[in-house]
Amino acid sequence: MLLDPGTVSTSFSGQYTPDVMARIDVIRRSAQPVHEAMVPIVRLLDAPPAAPLSAFVRDVPISPHGPGFAIEEARRLHLHTTRLLADWETGTTREASGAGKSRTHIGTSNCISWLIQRPRK
Repeated sequence: MLLDPGTVSTSFSGQYTPDVMARIDVIRRSAQPVHEAMVPIVRLLDAPPAAPLSAFVRDVPISPHGPGFAIEEARRLHLHTTRLLADWETGTTREASGAGKSRTHIGTSNCISWLIQRPRK
């Protein structure tokens, strides 16, 4: 089951430049609170769909067979996520210029990717 909860208002912890912080403030104004974002997640966990693969944006089902689910794009995302996680382990990120940034700039979405990809115990 694939689920995009939409934009969720979280702490956005870390150190940001003023222009990035301004963009975060804009996102926060339209983001839903965590307790609201959890409702469709819990609902789907309690009653998972019967289909072997299903996808949702919030609680609206979408087809997992469209162009947004192309295997080539999934492989590219996996490769990118793997590289980001490797950078997370070393405390730097790759930039187009080759310069690194500190771990605090990796970002929330990359941390979420790590949570999704981590080995289960």
